[in-house]
Amino acid sequence: MSKLIGIFVICFAVFSFTACPPPTENGANTGDNSGANDATTEKTLEATLKDLDKQAGEAWKSKNGQFFETFLTDNFVGGGNYGFSDKAGSIRGISTSKCDVKSTSTSEYKTVELSDSAAILAGKNSVDGTCEGNKIPEEYFATLYVKEGDTWKAAYYQSAAIPPSSDAKEEPAKEEGSDANAAKSPASEEKEAAKEEAPPKPNIPNDAELAKTLIEMEKPLWEAWAKHDTNPFEDKLASNFHAVSSDGIKDRAAEIKYVTDHKCEQSSATLSGEKATKVNDDLVILTYSAASKGTCEGQPMPNMYVTTIYQKDGDSWKPVLHFTSAEMKM
Repeated sequence: MSKLIGIFVICFAVFSFTACPPPTENGANTGDNSGANDATTEKTLEATLKDLDKQAGEAWKSKNGQFFETFLTDNFVGGGNYGFSDKAGSIRGISTSKCDVKSTSTSEYKTVELSDSAAILAGKNSVDGTCEGNKIPEEYFATLYVKEGDTWKAAYYQSAAIPPSSDAKEEPAKEEGSDANAAKSPASEEKEAAKEEAPPKPNIPNDAELAKTLIEMEKPLWEAWAKHDTNPFEDKLASNFHAVSSDGIKDRAAEIKYVTDHKCEQSSATLSGEKATKVNDDLVILTYSAASKGTCEGQPMPNMYVTTIYQKDGDSWKPVLHFTSAEMKM
């Protein structure tokens, strides 16, 4: 992973809603997202969710944490290349972001309707901007929207930065008015470090028993993936299943084909830190970390921050979304 991507922290590890186009004239950001849900019966689901996505992107760009107080559900879970975050941490990071964003755009939208009150919006974000002098990379994302009364809210968001091409040139970060390579005294470094307080540990809601059940369902799929065995995926994945990673957005058929075609050699995978956040009786967000031993096209397999959204199908839980973000160090 390049130094540029390694340095960059998306909203400083709180996974804000990045790279969405600014809202239309009728959806201008005012710190109140209620307008985004007006007249939803007159719009398609996709149009409604796109409007919400645009408003969230503009609020992120302007560091308007107030917008997200009502836009996010109370049990919101955020994720990305630096781990997972709760609602409070996400809002705090958005409000204190050190990123400078000039313009944004979103493409490759994909909408997956799960029920009358739940849907997934995925896409590709592009940003003209920097964080601490480093260019913000493109990323793929997915948002789980749920309806509370007549209002759509975000219950989950995750992003995966797209690594730059091998011929991309990296530019060192520079500080205005000073030499970025100038040595700093130990006293100066200690003073700066003292200003940076470690953020509180995320308080992500967790149904421990359900998490245990679901992680046991995940393990055979990781083992089957390593063996290029598609049978468990054919059997377990929901018909509307999608997978998202830095490689893009895959539907069920494309993901199963990838199980056959991938160029990875995985000897083992350790899944840990699982948490199951119930959205409602029929939807749950499973998050965990995956440490794999092996290579993909000659490169070591990175550790992953993983989310699988499960939906109840009769008496069974079926995966409807699988999202992986390669771990990056701060």
